[in-house]
Amino acid sequence: MIYYINVTSWNLLESFVTESISPHFFYLERSFGNNLSRFLDSNHELSNFLVVSTRETKSDYSIQVDSSLIDEEFLSPVKSHSTLFTYSKTIYYKKGLVAFRFATEELMSSLIAEAHILLDVKCVDKYADCFYVSSKGFKSVEVASKLANHDGFSFELQESVIKDNLFNTLKGAILSYARGVLTTSNSDEQKLKSQLLSLKNMFAGLNTTIMISGDKVKDVESISVQIQEAKAIYNRMRGVKTNQFDIISQQFAEIVRLAEERAKTLAQFKGSNLSVKENQLKEEKKKIEEEVFQMEVDCNIAGLRSELQAIKDQERLNGKRLGKDRVYFKKGSAEYERKSWLKKEISQFEETHSEYQSLIFRIKEIDMRIAELNSGNTQYDNVIIGIFTRISDIMNDLIKKVNDTEVLNNVDLSNIVITADGNISVKVDGASAAEVDYLNIALQYLVANPPKDQISDALILNLIVETAKIFKDYPSATTEEGMAIMKCLREFWCYKNQRCSVFSIPENLPVFQSIIAFYVKPFGFEQMERYILHKKYTQKAFGFMLWGACLGFASLPKTFTNVIYQDDDISIQIDEYLQKTNSIIRQ
Repeated sequence: MIYYINVTSWNLLESFVTESISPHFFYLERSFGNNLSRFLDSNHELSNFLVVSTRETKSDYSIQVDSSLIDEEFLSPVKSHSTLFTYSKTIYYKKGLVAFRFATEELMSSLIAEAHILLDVKCVDKYADCFYVSSKGFKSVEVASKLANHDGFSFELQESVIKDNLFNTLKGAILSYARGVLTTSNSDEQKLKSQLLSLKNMFAGLNTTIMISGDKVKDVESISVQIQEAKAIYNRMRGVKTNQFDIISQQFAEIVRLAEERAKTLAQFKGSNLSVKENQLKEEKKKIEEEVFQMEVDCNIAGLRSELQAIKDQERLNGKRLGKDRVYFKKGSAEYERKSWLKKEISQFEETHSEYQSLIFRIKEIDMRIAELNSGNTQYDNVIIGIFTRISDIMNDLIKKVNDTEVLNNVDLSNIVITADGNISVKVDGASAAEVDYLNIALQYLVANPPKDQISDALILNLIVETAKIFKDYPSATTEEGMAIMKCLREFWCYKNQRCSVFSIPENLPVFQSIIAFYVKPFGFEQMERYILHKKYTQKAFGFMLWGACLGFASLPKTFTNVIYQDDDISIQIDEYLQKTNSIIRQ
């Protein structure tokens, strides 16, 4: 059987944040999802129930739900209305069992466009092929009076809210773990990414060094070799050649030349008395200006300039009498015509007299040199900065190409065990018992105590303290690996509280390295990925898992989930596991 739910555009849009739709009451009580009302019509709002119908009724937006997604125990028929029911639970979407109707193409296009702007609306593309348009005339149903006695509170509603919160946390953790496994690089892939990131950082540092120190480029040969090594690895790994590394080499050669010229210019500044040099330039400028003036006198341009200035002065005087800055002579007047002729004669002289142009250009050069003396800047600065910007753009493009063409790994979720009470644990082959114990402690703590606020340093420090208290009583905490973990946690806590200047992360503990990457960079998965890549850690799924548990599924951004939803096979596999998880915790 098919059920239909009428919604507004905001209701529908928000449902693609949580991949579900719930009664209004749930959004008021639980810790995720937007507080948006679910309307049946403009006159009635139900707080504790969704209204579903076995017959589609008039609405711009309608959700079509297969009965297998509905727990019939929570369906209640509306008196005197055989096709209408109230439903007191969340309906979780599953591709193939839901569809979304729009009254017009315009409404559908508008919602899709708006979804692309909003970062947390992550499931529209996933369900886009379940969208359809139907403008046939559906029956309009007035049911407000019939639903008046259907809005009472029940204990089951509160229980459903608790289960929704739990599932949101678990789904965030599981999906984030899957995302980490999918995109964890093998050693060759990681080497390519590390090489490109190192090259990008090297150019960023070189830019700063040149502009601050004023030195020419050092280690030119070493940098050139680094560019060629990155090119060789890229061509070998991708099998598609690119000329972007050759462009970088050319741009780098230009930087070397310009940096050397800049260093020479700055050395001249430093090697001479600046005030003496400035006075010499000013004296030279004065002599050139005298030559320019004499040339204008000889060519009768000085007289023309004087006459033109007199007309402009008269315009300012006329304006002053009327309380204005300037009043121009009217077109056609003798003054207007004379002014136009004078400007034309002067311009013609300036544009055709080559010796005059040369002197004017030299005056401009001297002004620029005087400015450089006073500011420490040179004529090469803007060009050098522009080249570094170009190289940065090329490096970002190369890194994006590498990420976009990386082959995704297979995902196996069978190592994640979830019990009916929501307890979650992960089995990790080849990892030390201490690492796995600490991972599960941290994960179980977050599931049992989902953060109510955004991720912060205070939240991370509290998580470290609480999990360390639990972990120290485990037998594995007394092993060499366990003591290394406790030492790192203590040092990091002291470091964040400014009680020590450094902390060390133990080697040969890849699971814990992934966890500590989350502690160090908890404010975004991109930061975490860059940190893991820079440190050359081999795992990121476990750090992602804790991050996802902190946020919960509803708050995961689509930039994070798109990798999963772009592949139907992967998405379906994960959805099947999540559906089983939801069934387990609702037993």
